[in-house]
Amino acid sequence: MPKGKQLSHLLPNLSVLLYHRVCEARVRRPHAVDIDKFRSQMHWLRWSGHQVISLKQAYAALFKGVSLPTRSVVISFDDGFQDFYDYAFPVLQEFGYPSIVYVVAGLIGQPAKWLAEGDRAGDETIMSAEILRIIHKGQVEIGAHTMSHAVLPKLSATQQAEEIGNSKRVLEEVLGEAIESFAYPYGVYNPGVRDAVAAAGFKTGLTVNRGLANLAPNPYEIPRKAISWGDNCLGFFHKLLLDNKLKRRPKEGLINSHHY
Repeated sequence: MPKGKQLSHLLPNLSVLLYHRVCEARVRRPHAVDIDKFRSQMHWLRWSGHQVISLKQAYAALFKGVSLPTRSVVISFDDGFQDFYDYAFPVLQEFGYPSIVYVVAGLIGQPAKWLAEGDRAGDETIMSAEILRIIHKGQVEIGAHTMSHAVLPKLSATQQAEEIGNSKRVLEEVLGEAIESFAYPYGVYNPGVRDAVAAAGFKTGLTVNRGLANLAPNPYEIPRKAISWGDNCLGFFHKLLLDNKLKRRPKEGLINSHHY
């Protein structure tokens, strides 16, 4: 069982936001946010007095006793789609906000093949190694999201170790530095998967369990609040400030093909 002393009772509220894609308004998909809405959300974070911090800062606050002066937010993206660089990255640069992107390491510069298994074309492209190096220089931490976007609980222990460990190795070769954080594809995991992430040398694991990050039971089960197409200003406000109770997602089971 991964261990980490939880110190959240000493902290202001800390939320980790989960995005997948930022696109033009005409690209209407459940896990996409149009560019104007995304910019408005970033404006709202500044106006409301939230401090946007890195995941490394959040980890230090949650588990190492480092203080946070005010309520804080981490901005995370899953998968590593090219449109992060095209649309989200310029906005984050505009505001000076750090973020973290979890990349499917075996598909760098290639189409998102796992989407073709459902009712999607699968032609969305993952950022190239060159672009990953560019965004990494602009306050974007890179995390691992397996090699192929695998449903980890359905794999053998050996396969899990390969998907998890190899994704870390590939990204470290691309960036030339340690990759410390992992996000579970589809948000599904079980104790064995969680422990494999710890054994691979990651410091943190991010879930799709909803709620405050303060409620994380350990560094490998950090909750996030998913932001999607249907979240208008009121919905964003509700998720950020009011939707704080921990709501666990199923650790195993059917995967919605629309969920990245």
